[in-house]
Amino acid sequence: MNTTDNADISGKQSAQQAFETHQSQKNNQQSFLSALFMGNFRQELIQSLSSQPNRNREEFRVFYTTMKHWLRSVDSDEIDRTGKIPSAIHENLVALGAFGMQIDPAFGGLGLSQIEYNMIMKLIASRDVNLTALISAHQTIALVLQNFGTEDQKKQYVPRLAKGAMAAFALSENDAGADPS
Repeated sequence: MNTTDNADISGKQSAQQAFETHQSQKNNQQSFLSALFMGNFRQELIQSLSSQPNRNREEFRVFYTTMKHWLRSVDSDEIDRTGKIPSAIHENLVALGAFGMQIDPAFGGLGLSQIEYNMIMKLIASRDVNLTALISAHQTIALVLQNFGTEDQKKQYVPRLAKGAMAAFALSENDAGADPS
């Protein structure tokens, strides 16, 4: 073996060590889900929900009770038969504030925590899953704008979304697949 071969082996070992060090540091900075995806259950990465607002919060209790009573008027069979959500239902959801459940109150939303939102969505799904799809898709888009939009986008769109203007995104086209992730 000549000195060029030794230098080449030494360089490869050094690169391998640098890579392993980088991977080790990267693994220490993983999120719970990225670690789980790689087959590593790292419980220490699970963040506590103790900072989430309490479900006994008065505003939430009032909203939950109001939604529960209103849902009794929803005719799920009609929605299934017609394949359409009547405009009166949409208008009632707007009036209740359902399209702004997770949007920050600074933008006109209710500011529900994830736990509170999940409880409401479970309640709605117990009556009509079509409504959960409508609200969930809307909330997802609204939250992306709220959390990652520019200040101008937030000011222009988020208050409108909180008040019931429908959010949408292009999912697919003719001759093209869809990947909403």
